[in-house]
Amino acid sequence: MILLAVKMKFKKSLMINFSFCFCLIAIILLESCEAHSGYYFEKSQSKVIDSLRHLGHYEYNSRLNDSLCMVLNNPNNKLMTPTTYTTIVSITNKLSKTKSSGCYVIDWQTLETKQNFTNVILLEWNPNGGIIIRMFTRNKYLKEKLPKQSF
Repeated sequence: MILLAVKMKFKKSLMINFSFCFCLIAIILLESCEAHSGYYFEKSQSKVIDSLRHLGHYEYNSRLNDSLCMVLNNPNNKLMTPTTYTTIVSITNKLSKTKSSGCYVIDWQTLETKQNFTNVILLEWNPNGGIIIRMFTRNKYLKEKLPKQSF
């Protein structure tokens, strides 16, 4: 009887360990398959802006606030992937604390399946206006989807 109870506890323990390991492996695989939006910090935003303008990118800029975030995060607009939006939120929190000069350059991924254009988002700190977002694209479709006004 005692041997049977020990055997059952061992099987139960083994099952729990197996379940835990399986869940851990699944989480690792899902995390590694998730798309990550790349970004980097650039000390001289004027060089980045000049280079993008020189390449013929359309520029939209505005203060980054809740109204604009609602437009950017709306899946019906298909302006960006959730990963890109999450990257913007993360960098915005970092910029609000550090208030550093320069800008963060973010690889702008859209929800459109065909993307033959390089799209870039710049986030910078402005002492008077707070966080400024600049969105650069040569994609006419994206240009039309961007807000017509600054927020």
